Amino acid sequence: GDVNVVLEGGSGVGLVTMLIASCGVKAIHALEPQPMFFKTAVHNLEINGAAGVHMHRAALGVRDETADFSVRWLPYASALEGVPSKDIVRETIRVQVMDVNRAVAEFGANVLHLDIEGGEAEVLMGADLTPINKVVVEMHPHILGESTCSYIIHRLAEAGIEPCLVGNSDAFPNRCYVLGCAREPAASRIRAAGTDTRIINVITSWDFKKGERGGKAAADE
Repeated sequence: GDVNVVLEGGSGVGLVTMLIASCGVKAIHALEPQPMFFKTAVHNLEINGAAGVHMHRAALGVRDETADFSVRWLPYASALEGVPSKDIVRETIRVQVMDVNRAVAEFGANVLHLDIEGGEAEVLMGADLTPINKVVVEMHPHILGESTCSYIIHRLAEAGIEPCLVGNSDAFPNRCYVLGCAREPAASRIRAAGTDTRIINVITSWDFKKGERGGKAAADE
């Protein structure tokens, strides 16, 4: 299979990071800015013997900077300041932000995995996707709105990275879901393995320029 180097934005406590490591990737560079989660992720990776994982205490963004980070009472909803959320902020801390394009170049990444609580839109819109073969992103329509999520999908598709896998589709469209995208021929292989194409039809049916559905999707019938 492909030799994959994964850039992960939002490692949390490292559970998904460990899962990715078990898939035989060459390396994972996992970013996590929240101190408690970072410490827990490092511990979890160590005690479970996850190989090839490099943890970085930083957020993923579109420029190298120091920024405010909102730690919310629901810790998994924490995000960079300015990302919309209805969750109450417990405290605001300063964190390092790593530019996605510098990170991709420095680490030689060709796979992006993003779960940054609504920050995915800015990162994907600002990223040079030329080196990227696969993207796995947690979509947050309840935070960003469906039209922004649709724009993300079109942005990836325009770069040749097609939607091919949806996880947690039972929650669609009101809560977050996981979207897997890939370049060909990997996209066709993933689709052939089975996915809910009905959901993909729905989330790609929006006219993202007008912010409205561009036609009657299969799930609406």
